Amino acid sequence: RIKNATDNLETQIRGVLQYVREKPLEFKNVKLNDLINSTLDSIQIPSSVKISVDSSDDTIQCDSDKIQIVLMNIINNAIEAVDRDGKITISSNKSNHDTQIHISDNGPGIPQELHDQVFFPMVSVKENGSGLGLTIAQDIIRIHGGGIIFRSNPGETIFAIQIPIKIEDKEAKIA
Repeated sequence: RIKNATDNLETQIRGVLQYVREKPLEFKNVKLNDLINSTLDSIQIPSSVKISVDSSDDTIQCDSDKIQIVLMNIINNAIEAVDRDGKITISSNKSNHDTQIHISDNGPGIPQELHDQVFFPMVSVKENGSGLGLTIAQDIIRIHGGGIIFRSNPGETIFAIQIPIKIEDKEAKIA
């Protein structure tokens, strides 16, 4: 019975990941500030958590719906990680070729023993976590030609998302 449940869950996970990977990207020119603010507007933020945004108003080419999923996953993880007096900072900077978005929190950090597995499916530090949020986030960033890394110690976790400013794929449709 447990084996069947595990097999069914694995099938569902593969289906979700396949959907994320195979659904064509719909690239648009998007102002980063607008994307971050619309993401924050769609999240329930407890009054005890303070979020500060220091983001550029740069325009990037991306599938804004999918990047919003990435931001929501990481910000929600940060909200769940911080306790009372939780602080989350969202910042960005731009180079010649990419934009980097940093999301940091003052939570307890990700346990060291999970650092190598944090982007694997079914890995979660949360009691009721699915372990899919960061897996999906990483896949979305990769299909945008970018990368996602993190650094975590007790009292501070920082996720850094790198997204190319311009999509090099000549077949990508930009609205």
